[in-house]
Amino acid sequence: MAHKRIVVGSAGKCGSILLEYGLRAIRRFKKISAHEIYIMRTHTFRPKYINTNPNTIACTTIRDLREIIASMKRYVGNGNAYHPPRTSIYQECKKKIDLYYQWKEHSNFEFMYEEFIINKEKYIKQMFDVFNIEPTAEDIAYMMKHTEQSYKTPTHITNKEKKLITYKDTLTEAEIQEIYDFVEKENIDKDKFLYVDKL
Repeated sequence: MAHKRIVVGSAGKCGSILLEYGLRAIRRFKKISAHEIYIMRTHTFRPKYINTNPNTIACTTIRDLREIIASMKRYVGNGNAYHPPRTSIYQECKKKIDLYYQWKEHSNFEFMYEEFIINKEKYIKQMFDVFNIEPTAEDIAYMMKHTEQSYKTPTHITNKEKKLITYKDTLTEAEIQEIYDFVEKENIDKDKFLYVDKL
């Protein structure tokens, strides 16, 4: 297997930690060394990570904007040192969208948070595909167990109950409206970024 770099490029609170932990679990379970395949995660757009290694595989993540902002708010509420939007929810949404499209242009694999919760096995198989591995039943079973545990260990995963829709319990009506104003003004793809409305 040729040396590869896997980069998870994503805005924060979009499921990047679940994807990164999943990829690392596969690498560990299949006894692939970090020298063979190096895995990293970044919350900024860094073209050098792509341009300096022709074997780089870029992955990105996507999540309903309301769930992103709700997760940020819960994280602050948990007493963690995570800063709320410094300007406005509107500008925070724009930053998330812009970063998503920057990485999407180079992405080999897109991880949708809500779809992952609904159909973990589908996304687990796609994660194995990043390694060009056809997973066995044992591989799938191991990763299904791993994904359940991953919600319990990282302190910055705020949706430990794995609920599909959490923003209604977290955001005020005014905060939700700010997100809708952003989506309308910027002509954002509602199927992607207001995804839970389809559920």
